[in-house]
Amino acid sequence: MTTSRAARPEPGFSDSLRAQCDRIWAGLHAHPFLRELARGTLPLDRFRFFIEQDLLFLPAFARCMALGAAKSGSETELDFFSRQLDGIIRLEMPSNRRLLDQVISLGAEDRGGSLGMAPANVAYTSFLLATAAAGGPLEITAAILPCSWSYIEIARGLKDQLAEHPVYADWVGFYLQEEEADLVKNMRETFDQMTRREVMSDDRRRQLGEIFTMSSRLEGMFWEMVYTLDQWPDLAPPDQASLAFTPVLRRRRPGRVRFLRMTPTSGREIRAGPLAPRGEHGTGGGSPPSVRSKGLRS
Repeated sequence: MTTSRAARPEPGFSDSLRAQCDRIWAGLHAHPFLRELARGTLPLDRFRFFIEQDLLFLPAFARCMALGAAKSGSETELDFFSRQLDGIIRLEMPSNRRLLDQVISLGAEDRGGSLGMAPANVAYTSFLLATAAAGGPLEITAAILPCSWSYIEIARGLKDQLAEHPVYADWVGFYLQEEEADLVKNMRETFDQMTRREVMSDDRRRQLGEIFTMSSRLEGMFWEMVYTLDQWPDLAPPDQASLAFTPVLRRRRPGRVRFLRMTPTSGREIRAGPLAPRGEHGTGGGSPPSVRSKGLRS
């Protein structure tokens, strides 16, 4: 007697891109903003800053999808981008506005999040829009996939850890909805189908991988930005402007430059190590920043 088993689908190209970014995504899951949100201990002003920045981010994200629709080569691609765009405009943005009203009603202080895009937000949206302008549907999907996918994955990871909270549980719950999960599933499946239809050279795979990886890195920068309330000095409230973004370069010996930044509220110093040859550490050279606590040291 033989028994049949349902065949497991073969891993798609999206799975391989996710696997190559596993270290980056592990950092997203472990970020203190999300750890504290799950425990209900995240200060309200940080969540308010996050929602305000996300409401500035999402229109640019939606425009990438609109460019994808405009560049679509088939009705299937057009339907895909239109559906994703509808999800942002009809579901996610209204949900964020409700959450913002709720967190303000709880007394969250204004940290200047609605006054303009903060530095990491500018970097992220600029990358997305530049990719969408220069590329086609495949490049655009590679760029937007980490944001949508990581939020679903993060929400599922926090589901069993959530403390009761009048706002934070609702934010996680939004990304646990079946409709949101279906949108991300559709995004992954469409991306994998597009890559299967195209004859993919190694260079092409590498290019799409670099786009996916950069968007994943920028997701991490976004979480760090909202956790540290990292706003431009002229947009930061007076009580935090003195600790706002202040770059300092110190050359101690040939070939070694330190970049120091005091984050607005934590007093943490971020130090970049010695410059490295291009390609030794990622795409831009230079070792990853290390973090020291409480003040700048000479």
